[in-house]
Amino acid sequence: YILEQDGKTGVNLPELYVACGTADFLYRQNQNFLQKAQSLDIPVMYEEEDGAGHEWSFWDTYIQHVLDWLPLKNSSLKG
Repeated sequence: YILEQDGKTGVNLPELYVACGTADFLYRQNQNFLQKAQSLDIPVMYEEEDGAGHEWSFWDTYIQHVLDWLPLKNSSLKG
Protein backbone atom coordinates (compact mmCIF):
# COMPACT_ATOMS: atom_id res chain seq x y z
CA TYR A 1 0.00 0.00 0.00
CA ILE A 2 2.74 2.47 0.95
CA LEU A 3 4.69 1.71 -2.23
CA GLU A 4 1.58 2.35 -4.32
CA GLN A 5 0.77 5.59 -2.49
CA ASP A 6 4.30 6.94 -2.82
CA GLY A 7 4.25 6.11 -6.51
CA LYS A 8 1.02 8.05 -6.98
CA THR A 9 2.38 11.12 -5.21
CA GLY A 10 5.64 11.11 -7.17
CA VAL A 11 7.90 10.43 -4.19
CA ASN A 12 11.33 9.44 -5.43
CA LEU A 13 12.10 6.32 -3.41
CA PRO A 14 15.70 5.19 -2.94
CA GLU A 15 16.75 1.74 -4.14
CA LEU A 16 15.83 -0.85 -1.53
CA TYR A 17 17.85 -3.85 -0.40
CA VAL A 18 16.13 -7.13 0.47
CA ALA A 19 17.80 -10.41 1.35
CA CYS A 20 16.09 -13.61 2.44
CA GLY A 21 16.84 -17.29 2.73
CA THR A 22 14.63 -19.72 0.83
CA ALA A 23 13.92 -21.61 4.08
CA ASP A 24 12.92 -18.45 5.99
CA PHE A 25 9.31 -18.44 7.16
CA LEU A 26 9.07 -14.93 5.65
CA TYR A 27 10.30 -16.04 2.21
CA ARG A 28 6.86 -15.94 0.54
CA GLN A 29 6.18 -12.43 1.94
CA ASN A 30 9.56 -11.26 0.62
CA GLN A 31 8.75 -12.69 -2.81
CA ASN A 32 5.37 -10.91 -2.79
CA PHE A 33 7.03 -7.63 -1.81
CA LEU A 34 9.66 -7.98 -4.53
CA GLN A 35 7.04 -8.69 -7.19
CA LYS A 36 4.94 -5.71 -6.08
CA ALA A 37 7.95 -3.36 -6.06
CA GLN A 38 8.99 -4.54 -9.51
CA SER A 39 5.46 -4.04 -10.85
CA LEU A 40 5.65 -0.43 -9.62
CA ASP A 41 9.16 0.11 -11.08
CA ILE A 42 10.65 0.57 -7.62
CA PRO A 43 14.34 -0.40 -7.65
CA VAL A 44 15.16 -3.30 -5.34
CA MET A 45 18.50 -5.01 -4.87
CA TYR A 46 17.42 -8.55 -4.01
CA GLU A 47 19.52 -11.47 -2.82
CA GLU A 48 18.50 -14.87 -1.55
CA GLU A 49 20.35 -17.89 -0.27
CA ASP A 50 19.15 -21.38 -1.02
CA GLY A 51 18.28 -23.26 2.17
CA ALA A 52 19.00 -20.39 4.58
CA GLY A 53 16.48 -19.72 7.32
CA HIS A 54 15.54 -16.89 9.65
CA GLU A 55 18.77 -17.07 11.64
CA TRP A 56 21.80 -15.13 12.86
CA SER A 57 24.25 -16.85 10.52
CA PHE A 58 22.32 -15.54 7.50
CA TRP A 59 22.12 -12.02 8.93
CA ASP A 60 25.82 -12.01 9.87
CA THR A 61 26.70 -12.75 6.26
CA TYR A 62 24.21 -10.43 4.60
CA ILE A 63 24.86 -7.41 6.78
CA GLN A 64 28.27 -7.29 5.10
CA HIS A 65 26.52 -7.47 1.70
CA VAL A 66 24.37 -4.49 2.71
CA LEU A 67 27.39 -2.47 3.84
CA ASP A 68 29.20 -3.28 0.59
CA TRP A 69 26.08 -2.29 -1.39
CA LEU A 70 25.47 1.03 0.40
CA PRO A 71 27.14 4.06 -1.16
CA LEU A 72 29.30 4.68 1.90
CA LYS A 73 32.55 6.52 1.34
CA ASN A 74 35.22 6.99 3.97
CA SER A 75 32.95 5.41 6.55
CA SER A 76 34.13 3.62 9.65
CA LEU A 77 31.21 1.17 9.07
CA LYS A 78 33.02 -0.46 6.19
CA GLY A 79 35.99 -2.64 7.01
